[in-house]
Amino acid sequence: AKTTNSGDTRLSESFALRWFGGPGAERMVDRHLRTTASLAKDGRLFIPGNDVLIAVDAYNGMELWSMPLPGFTRTGAPYDGGWWAVGFHGLLAAANDEATWIDPKNGSVLGRHRIPDRARERCGPVNVIAPRCEWGWLAIEGDHLLGSAALPGAARLEQHRDAVVDQYSELEPLATSRALFSIDQTTGKEEWVYGDGVIINSTIAVRDGRVIFVESLAEPALADLDGRIRLSELRRGALNIVALDLATGRRLWKSAIDGDRFDHSLFLSLGPEQLALVGCTNDEKINRYEVAVHDAATGREIWRDAHANNRQGTGGDHGEQVHHPVLLDGVLIAEPRAYDLVTGERIDPAGGTDFFLKSRTGCGTISASDDCLFFRDGNPVVLELASGNASPSKLTQASRQGCWVNVIPAQGMALIPESSSGCVCGYSLQTSIGLVPVD
Repeated sequence: AKTTNSGDTRLSESFALRWFGGPGAERMVDRHLRTTASLAKDGRLFIPGNDVLIAVDAYNGMELWSMPLPGFTRTGAPYDGGWWAVGFHGLLAAANDEATWIDPKNGSVLGRHRIPDRARERCGPVNVIAPRCEWGWLAIEGDHLLGSAALPGAARLEQHRDAVVDQYSELEPLATSRALFSIDQTTGKEEWVYGDGVIINSTIAVRDGRVIFVESLAEPALADLDGRIRLSELRRGALNIVALDLATGRRLWKSAIDGDRFDHSLFLSLGPEQLALVGCTNDEKINRYEVAVHDAATGREIWRDAHANNRQGTGGDHGEQVHHPVLLDGVLIAEPRAYDLVTGERIDPAGGTDFFLKSRTGCGTISASDDCLFFRDGNPVVLELASGNASPSKLTQASRQGCWVNVIPAQGMALIPESSSGCVCGYSLQTSIGLVPVD
């Protein structure tokens, strides 16, 4: 649902160190390149390394297994969708034009799923020798393995200094796909394929039997040859939110949106009854965020808040333009503001007189549990909303977290896999860390 909220109810703002150690920086992707987030399930923490998957015991940090997977590492996660997932049937990771099904217990390969031919055809004629299609976004919902077919070049694979400079510039292109599809995880058979226009990977979300995303029918987007497109081109024509039935792929509704205020980023998060579109633009030398909340059942716009000043000037190089929203119980957090999701009223979940994240320092974005926010303010910090505290508490004072979603509040712990590889700031330790609530 792209809420960035694990829903874990066992966490508070008081933590003690449970373990630290490997995996360290050597196998990690450079933090500046912002790869995908780690995953956690059934007492295991799954960490994305540089073309390697690593599993550790969430409760003592012991490495359980590692598995090389060439082609798995992508960068530029703020401009893309997720490309691995874990569910009841196992761990699934996309690389090139297929998804590898992995046993979470030991890292053995259970099978592979290829992009269905009908989805590949949306990218051009099927060519067995040189497929013109790659696996884009990936998710698991029940027995459904969901994926997207993208043009070669849509995913960012580059790892060099110029790639870092490009990613932290403004008006960066987004990764897009030409088709969505569903595969039955048990049988491996195609269930449905959808592909009318160009789909923005960072907006694909799944919840309560619906797959919802933003689609462009603009001519420049439809004529694109590499799948990496700026929002200024995607919105030059019909820009719609589209909802599909998860079981059949049938379109439930389509709703046109005003995307003129989205220049740098565009995210879609799904609540039980509402969906939130959040994006960033430049205005009067200031980065400003636009929020539009729609009815998830019909697509009708409910409320909108424009020109939210994130107190950062244009041209920033610490990810000021790509902060991901967070959905809590009835609350939408879109930095630097928090809103009542139903009414759009601005609120302060910490009980202060102004929004509590107005002065946080450092790159990265927020993750959440049921009632706690985790983010970087110099070091990794936590803010428990129910406590009423206006200032966050430090989780450590000797390490820094990564530049994307790095604190994983799951399994009853705050898990911080090493994600400072390549950092030149004055932080002493590059290590993975597990913290347990004191209460």
